[in-house]
Amino acid sequence: MSQLIVGAYAAAPALLHSDERAEDIWFSSLRDSPLVGGLELPFINGLHPSGIQRALSLMKPSWRSVVTLMPCVWNRLASDAAYGIASSDNSSREKAIKDVSDARTEILKVRDVNGPGAVVAVQVQSGPGGQQDNRSLRAFTDSLYEIISWDWDGVVVSVEHCDSHRGVGVPQKGFLSLDEEVAVLAELYGSTPTVTGHTLNWARSVIESRDAGTPTRQAESLQKAASLSGVIYSGVSPVPSPYGGAWTDAHLPVANSGEGSEPTSLLTVEQMGAVERAAGSPLYKGVKIAAPRHATSLLERLEPSYATLRALASVTVNEGR
Repeated sequence: MSQLIVGAYAAAPALLHSDERAEDIWFSSLRDSPLVGGLELPFINGLHPSGIQRALSLMKPSWRSVVTLMPCVWNRLASDAAYGIASSDNSSREKAIKDVSDARTEILKVRDVNGPGAVVAVQVQSGPGGQQDNRSLRAFTDSLYEIISWDWDGVVVSVEHCDSHRGVGVPQKGFLSLDEEVAVLAELYGSTPTVTGHTLNWARSVIESRDAGTPTRQAESLQKAASLSGVIYSGVSPVPSPYGGAWTDAHLPVANSGEGSEPTSLLTVEQMGAVERAAGSPLYKGVKIAAPRHATSLLERLEPSYATLRALASVTVNEGR
């Protein structure tokens, strides 16, 4: 059975890490929830601003988590538009590779303390973003070849697909297309024994195409190619919502599933079921959900995540996984 994880950092209030008591309450709720089997852990300059020991103190030892470099990538792009492991600018590309190396160091520390199952995958993103002509498939190939040559001790290096520069409308991320990413991974498969793969984010695939059926088709394609590592469910709305503007990467919860759900979200239980049938049994799956603007208490901010996890758990049971 695939591992259910939650990207709870997307729902956290700003500067949660600066209020130790509030942070303890936040993580206590996550540790106590039977819905949460692990986290999508955000890496920026580390897994926690106060250091790896603070990060470890907040984790449940039995969690099977993944680490994402998306917050790091987005932060770096704010000051360096050429940043990314697919960048044609060698200096910016080297910075991105170093960030992945720094993440690896902290991942291995977590596994040393909590065991080899504590982190099962790291999600990397191609970059650079927007509509600039600074992406290179050769650079992306070279970067991944270097990254997967390192000793990851069994951690899967998974390329998180984001909306591409070739999508419909103004891109939110504007990274490489899925076809481009798949072609690069296919080139690398025969050259290294290290496991690589893809992570799909439901909302980002829909943002790219403006078609709620796209994630299912992509999951089916990647599953057939044995390249699907994980699926993260995050919703998007075609109209403004309490989470953000239309077609923005605002991490909406599931629609029409009781308390914590959002009726404008295109992510439904039926859409989840379609992806589950197409995806088979990836290494992990979970949700990344934000908090609505009106949320005030810590637990109110987490309820949309729990609502979406409950929906995913019910779909998982019904699909026999």
